[in-house]
Amino acid sequence: MKITQITAENYKRVTLATINFEPTASGVVALMGPNESGKSSTLDAFEALIAGRKAPKVSKPIHKGAAKGRIVATFQEDDGTELVVERVYTDKGTTITVRQNGLKVAKADDILARLYSHVALDPLAFANLDSEKQAQTLLRLVGFDPAELDEKRANLYATRTDVGRDVKRLTGQLDGFPPAAEVGERIDIAATAAELDRGVEQHQAADRLRASADAALQAHGDLVGNVEQAREALARTEATLADWSTTLVEREAAADAAEAARPDLAPLRERIATAEQHNAAIAEQERRATVAGELATTAARFAELTTSIEAVDVEKRKGFEEHPMPVPGLTIDEDGEVLLDGTPFSQTSAGGKLRTSVAIAMALAPHLRAILIRDGSLLDQRNRDIIDQLARDNDFTVLMEIVDENAPAGVVFEDGHIAREVTA
Repeated sequence: MKITQITAENYKRVTLATINFEPTASGVVALMGPNESGKSSTLDAFEALIAGRKAPKVSKPIHKGAAKGRIVATFQEDDGTELVVERVYTDKGTTITVRQNGLKVAKADDILARLYSHVALDPLAFANLDSEKQAQTLLRLVGFDPAELDEKRANLYATRTDVGRDVKRLTGQLDGFPPAAEVGERIDIAATAAELDRGVEQHQAADRLRASADAALQAHGDLVGNVEQAREALARTEATLADWSTTLVEREAAADAAEAARPDLAPLRERIATAEQHNAAIAEQERRATVAGELATTAARFAELTTSIEAVDVEKRKGFEEHPMPVPGLTIDEDGEVLLDGTPFSQTSAGGKLRTSVAIAMALAPHLRAILIRDGSLLDQRNRDIIDQLARDNDFTVLMEIVDENAPAGVVFEDGHIAREVTA
């Protein structure tokens, strides 16, 4: 739907102003003139008309000295249907009438609802929203809501952060161990000590047997020495000698056998002395292997979470690719902030904000192909030309308020009325 005419009479600073539009034309129509000449009042009148009951409250809408104020606009559908909207202000209040092809429409609010969106009608309304509401507006526009993906990513990121701490902790623990080495099997200290005790007992038994053999040898010598002096006791002594001879043979054999069986105690003592250090080295290697295994598992989990986060990011990018933004370079980051070419939208230049907001407004308001720019004087000629081209490309009429009179097409205001028209 295109606007073909708007008239504001005795509304705010306007005494009488009528602007005609060619239904097939598009582009910027400038409202030019000095401050307080009626430009802003005309734009306010247009919004107050199509906003209906949603229009901002105005304390004194009627021009000073007039009995009533009146706003009327004519619109034309693509199929030729004509729509006339009229709003009248008196000291008793305001009335709104909508006629379609000359016939009064009963449900005027339903018709106006199709025409009005504050953000679409006034681009600066989008620029003035906070970042969260800007993002919500864009997501409604493109029909894609990544909130569930953002929550999934946040949960994965939090989990990965915890796992990352474990990776760092386990890596520090692993670095504290000596390098991996082959240290053999654990030494059974109790069994080795028991084996040592048995060896000591064998040594003691051998010593006792050797002492017994030495004693037998001494006794045998004594008896031989006493033979000459104790002939009278020869029989008795010979018997005793025979007994000791037998005992000597037996004990010598036992002593020789015990001597041959003496174990080497030095290796056992050395083994016991080094057992604790050896076993400690084994325990250290076992603990190292445990930490290394836990680190490998945790690092794998961290990598898995990283892959999942990257998959969510890819899914989100794909969602935005399937639901493109109305302006190239416009995106929403994982924190929900609107970015333009990677820069937060709030930090974009005034001209960049307005230019971007115009494109968004055109995307948000495809039915009523008209938008308002109240601060066109903030734009240099290059940005004005860009907006004019946007309007022509999208078949929109842009009513732009500017202080100078250098626009190629529009009307010039003086003291509440249109002084002259400017045509290209």
